Amino acid sequence: MKPDLTLCTTPYRMSRLGLVMGLATLILSACASHGPSPQSNHVYHAPGQAYSVDLGSAIFRGEVKLRESCTPEGSSLNIVDNEGRFFRIDAVNLINNPNIPLPEFADDPTVRELVLRFYTEKVNTGGKLLTQTSVNSRMGPALYSVVELPVQGKTSYLGYLIARRGNIAYVLQHLQSVYRAEQMRAALGSLAADTKIPGVRPNVEGQKDVPLYIDLKNSTPEQIAEWKKAADCT
Repeated sequence: MKPDLTLCTTPYRMSRLGLVMGLATLILSACASHGPSPQSNHVYHAPGQAYSVDLGSAIFRGEVKLRESCTPEGSSLNIVDNEGRFFRIDAVNLINNPNIPLPEFADDPTVRELVLRFYTEKVNTGGKLLTQTSVNSRMGPALYSVVELPVQGKTSYLGYLIARRGNIAYVLQHLQSVYRAEQMRAALGSLAADTKIPGVRPNVEGQKDVPLYIDLKNSTPEQIAEWKKAADCT
């Protein structure tokens, strides 16, 4: 039976960590980046209705600071809570993404493994894989992994929870300065439980049942510009 991340324990306390990870620049180079601002007890709505996440979740301690970015290749949200704990949500566009070429008719486990390989080999390099297993989560079947990673000259531990929903790969991440396996799983499981797919586009009539998609290979510049406007990817 697959491990289940649906039920999670009370969030843990860990040493304060700064915002140390300029991650995923190869696929998520920012076309918009906003400085940190308190957003506690609010809901963050990702561009393109990719997801909405509850910033008042019990997983976060106190107010949170956000940094977001968006391109047609995907969107990214860094979250740092009042105790300096780092979380990240990436929504990666899989439709002809040149950085993650997919075999034709690739099944979900294959896609999840290819996404993890991209992150470990191209984004957060130099790490040592500690664990990798298929799990059940509130986002559906997912791949859970933990990598020992050098960050600012110190050893840190980066947890991944990767789920595929349609044409988007959701990559949830959490960083620890000291590896605590149960707390890592609980943190990522709670973040998944408080992430709603599809998300909401505030003040927009006619919400979609799925996120707004764009084909990265077969779309014209005009179509991409229209998508960015509709998705609020600015």
